[in-house]
Parts: sequence; structure tokens; C-alpha cells
Amino acid sequence: SVTTFGMLRFLLAVCESPTMPAVTKVVAERAAPQSRATLMGIATFGIGMGTTFAVPVVAFLTLHFNWSWAFYGTGLLGFLWVPFWLIFYRTKLSPAANSRKPKVEVPWIKLLGDRRVIGLSLTHILSASMFWFYLFWGPSFLNQERHIDIRQIGIYGWIPYCFASMGSLAGGYASSWLVSRNWEPLRARKTVMWICAVIVPFTSFIVKVHSLAGVLTMMTIAIFFMQAFYNSLFTMPADLFPLDRVGSVAGLTIMCNTAAAIVVMQFTGYMVERFSYTPVFVLMA
Repeated sequence: SVTTFGMLRFLLAVCESPTMPAVTKVVAERAAPQSRATLMGIATFGIGMGTTFAVPVVAFLTLHFNWSWAFYGTGLLGFLWVPFWLIFYRTKLSPAANSRKPKVEVPWIKLLGDRRVIGLSLTHILSASMFWFYLFWGPSFLNQERHIDIRQIGIYGWIPYCFASMGSLAGGYASSWLVSRNWEPLRARKTVMWICAVIVPFTSFIVKVHSLAGVLTMMTIAIFFMQAFYNSLFTMPADLFPLDRVGSVAGLTIMCNTAAAIVVMQFTGYMVERFSYTPVFVLMA
């Protein structure tokens, strides 16, 4: 039933939610300023490749077994990496992390009043719409508007997500390269974000493209630069805050991101049912 499915999805989210705050904390612990965005890019590259492989794997399992195996197969994979993490990961603070000691203890609830947290949170809220739209509604758009069936989605649907992973690496490398050239870290991150933010809105012209190759190309460009944008955004808490606040700040700002996703999902469903995907793409841009 829909209720049971929602409950299980809630439990999945509870387990999934610590991922990005934990990644940001590891980046702050392990990397110097000129390496943080690159390390974040490697981590988000892994997330992107998981999404990339999920598309053909889920399509294969659904077509050759049944839809239940799409859940069993991907769920069981989660058990494979946990032993490796427990065996090999050890906290190892970089010299930069050791030097950033907080002056006073700040309860996480008080971080909500910090202008830097507010700025990061607003950036997440305003940029989350397009990311979540492409992530959740991309396959539906291909199916409903471009009449691509699950077999074709399995064959071609992985392409944008593969390039999203490359965008994570490219964005991370770009800002790290700038920092290594003596740019101030925040300036380097924001420069990369501005370039991406200027390019992505033009991909809303996807509604005027009808060929499969053209649609996939536009989606690929959009997701590539969105991931490059998010790489810098996810790295910024490690640049801005002492080590013991990084996880809290990352958690608070990403909470705003996913809260925006709730609104976007409901809004998109309403608009698509009553109008079409065109106004949604325009508003997201």
C-alpha cells in the first residue's frame, strides 16, 4: 500500500540522512584547504556512480524478475561497504583541522542564527529545486513526455547521472586548483558556483527538444554543472567553521535542502497533472 511504502521510505531516509554531513566532516578532518573540494568530489563521484549503475540494474532486475528485486538487489549492496568502512577508516586530523580550534562551545541550535549558516541554508533551498526535480522526475519526464519505456531508460537513462559524477570531480578539481594558485578558498568555491549557476538555467530549453539524443544532452549538461555547483556548496562548511561544528552545520543546511525537496515534489506533481512539464522547467530555471 501507499502508506506502507511511505513508512519504509521514511526508514530508508533515516538511515540515509547522515551520509552527506558525515562526508563533509571527513573532508574537514582529512584534507587541507587546497584538497577539500577534490576529496568532496571523489565522495560525491561515488554517490553519482551509484545512481548511474542503479538505472540499468533496476531496469534489468524489474524486467527479468519483478519490481521487488529492484529493492532486494540494491538494498543488499548496502551491506557490502559497511565492513570495509569499519575495518579501514580511522580518524586522522590534517594539520589544518588541528589548527582550527573553536573559541567557545556553541550549541547547534544557536547555529541557526549564524549569518553564514543562514546564507548556506538559503543557497541550498533555492538551488535544491532543480537538483531534486532532475533526480526524481527526470525518468518520469522521459517516460511521459518523450515516451521512453523502462527498457530504453535502462539503456540510456544512466548517461546523465554518469556525467553528474564527472561534474563532481570537475567542480572539486577546479576549485582546488584555484586554491592551490593562492586563491582564498571561499572565493574559489563561489567562482565555480557562479559559473555553474549561469549555465544551468539555459537547460530549461529541454522542453523544446524532442529527439532522444537532444533531451539526454540537455539533461547531461544540467546535471553535470549542478553537481559541480553542489561540490563547492557541500565543501564550504569545512572552510567556514571549526572542526567540531562542521557536521552540525552540514546537517542543518542539508536539512533545508531536503525540506525544499518536499515542496518541489508536491509542486511538480501538481503542475504536471494540471498543466505540463514546461512551466516546471521554466520555474526551476
